[in-house]
Amino acid sequence: MAEGDPLNLAQDFQRQGDSWVKTLWVEGIAPHTQQRGTRLELTLDNSPQSDQVAMTVLGVKKLDWIGQKNSRSDNEQLDPDPNFANNMPSGFYLKAVRVFPGARLENGQVGPKRDKVTLQAELTVKPVEPVKVYFRSFDVDDPTADTGPVDDPGANTGEQQPEDNRRNFGDATYNNRTIVRAGQFLGTTDSYGILELTFARQTATVDFQVSMQPGDNYRVAASPERQFLLELVNDDKLQNLGATTRQRNANKQRIGTPGMVNANNPASVAQAEIRKPQNYATDVLTTWRFVHVEVDSMGKVKGNYIDVNTAQSYYVQDPKTQEKFLRIVLDKVYNTAKTDFSKNRFENGTYTDSQTVAQFKIRGNGNIIGNQLISYVDVYPRQDGKQPTVPGKARLKDDDHLAEGQDVPMPDTSQLEPALADAFIIPLINGDNDNLPFSVFTSLDVNSPDYYQTKMEWDTKNVNTPEHWTIYLFGAFEEDRKNDNDPDSEAPLSGYTDGKNGGSIIWIETAHDFAREEQVNPNIFEQDTVVHEVAHALARIPNEDNPKTPANEGPTNYPDVPSRFSDHYIDAIRSSKSPVGASQ
Repeated sequence: MAEGDPLNLAQDFQRQGDSWVKTLWVEGIAPHTQQRGTRLELTLDNSPQSDQVAMTVLGVKKLDWIGQKNSRSDNEQLDPDPNFANNMPSGFYLKAVRVFPGARLENGQVGPKRDKVTLQAELTVKPVEPVKVYFRSFDVDDPTADTGPVDDPGANTGEQQPEDNRRNFGDATYNNRTIVRAGQFLGTTDSYGILELTFARQTATVDFQVSMQPGDNYRVAASPERQFLLELVNDDKLQNLGATTRQRNANKQRIGTPGMVNANNPASVAQAEIRKPQNYATDVLTTWRFVHVEVDSMGKVKGNYIDVNTAQSYYVQDPKTQEKFLRIVLDKVYNTAKTDFSKNRFENGTYTDSQTVAQFKIRGNGNIIGNQLISYVDVYPRQDGKQPTVPGKARLKDDDHLAEGQDVPMPDTSQLEPALADAFIIPLINGDNDNLPFSVFTSLDVNSPDYYQTKMEWDTKNVNTPEHWTIYLFGAFEEDRKNDNDPDSEAPLSGYTDGKNGGSIIWIETAHDFAREEQVNPNIFEQDTVVHEVAHALARIPNEDNPKTPANEGPTNYPDVPSRFSDHYIDAIRSSKSPVGASQ
């Protein structure tokens, strides 16, 4: 029968005693948008009297994530997750939004963490009487990786686990499937995390708690049947089907019935998905974090030279290369082990005669131990034939690119934002002080491992906590004379992160000197050094030999450009509770 067709009492009903009876089946093909959208009316011929029966077919109109002052902009409007969009096929119906659950500065103090969002469910129409709807959350796939260690956290596997979030919220299982990493509703739930909401109005809300671990992600599905929700799955291994990575990523976001998935038919994943997923399930919700980066640097370069007095000079010829050079003997002996006159420190630097102001390129410097102890400087002859004045005064400078009087710049953080985005983190850069006291060397004294901490002014260290991430970058000049790459044969140290106290030091001059020697772009090398040390600070892995990083995989893959984190460090960063040096 069609809508509006009449039923004839005598022909369509059966007489049972004093009653006329007919069984009618009403199927709700589509939900109503107004109450009592379907009505049955009984009328008698030639009579104004009638009886009516009305029905309201309810449906879920939409499920929305609403922030609780934890969007990127501190408001309720959660913005799109770029990592999700960049890994989905064009035109895919599902979107993702991100939440930042970390604590924020409030009136100069660190406030509480903001790890709750609001799930708002809206029915198609306000129910005539209160009705119950059930909700279940799912840990959907991280689309930025499908192999270990980023996917299936810490394991060298690919899509073997149904859940890949880092935070464990409980210990529930159903049909041998874990359901413990999918976040949790902050309402009364059953032992499987199923939430029951009673709708007296068209909308209802509940708080939902996310983890603090960047990259964790969630979806929620709704149904009027609790048992139906328990049968649904989001299983990365089962649903890892499709011709392209993006198609597989899309399929691993779907929530559906496992028995309908055919491993030989990628299309079956979409066919097994719940009906009207844009109505009966949420978009993806992804956890991101802020990290506050305090940046300092030393002030102007000063005193980066040695003034000497010369005694005599004579030509020397290298017996191996036959190279001829001028050896200038100094008037006193310098201890190369304990002074700035370390052996060959001034290699490729300049020797400047104070009287003629003639400059000579330095071949090397040191002491000769024979019948007597002699300190010397070897210089290359000048093409114009000019000779240094001997005896006399001279100044020795190495081949540093930062000259006397130049300011030591802040470490180059320009690659931090794109690198950290791979780990679902946004850096907030705070250039605090670029005029800290200058010193030529900032040694990591093995007898005083906290020495270089005294050179820093990490003002935000006291607010570095698991809820409020803070790291520190200090732009210094050079490491000690054994690691400054003067001479070029040394093993240079361009950066270091204190695995105990936190804070990272970037030796600007050493980084540029080494890059020049290796004939690589010094700016790119400095950027990589910064990204490299930030990885140590966030991952809490002090060095590449840590067993957490198989095959000694380092934080970055230099000289690959641009500077990005390696997979093991992305895994470690996303699993870390706080940067190194946190106060709790």
